[in-house]
Amino acid sequence: MRTLLQLLGFFGLCLPLYAESDLKRYLYMSTPDAAQLVPGAPKGILVFDIDDGHRFVRQIDIPFKEGLRGFCGNAKRHAVYYSSTNRRLGAFDVESEKVLWERQYDSGCDRACITRMAAKSTRPQAGGSA
Repeated sequence: MRTLLQLLGFFGLCLPLYAESDLKRYLYMSTPDAAQLVPGAPKGILVFDIDDGHRFVRQIDIPFKEGLRGFCGNAKRHAVYYSSTNRRLGAFDVESEKVLWERQYDSGCDRACITRMAAKSTRPQAGGSA
């Protein structure tokens, strides 16, 4: 019983710390995707505040206009990785709003993926992997 009370006391102390945390959680969404190239549709990265009912926060303009085939992010690096219909694979810093790196592949890029630790990025091709 004493251990249970100690655990409850510990969690009771932690909850106010979590509640006062400056941690913000955002959802980043790319548009347009490769299948939705609609005239007049927004182009860029749309940012939503998860903790405020997914409220729209802002739109980040991107320096290219083709559709995106893959889009994934890494919170630690403040970067999103993308592949496009123009056979490009790259990284974009969401804080500085600049392209970090980019490569174009003759064989194309079907979608972007990163490992859990963001140590590798991959670029599967349609109909196979590269």
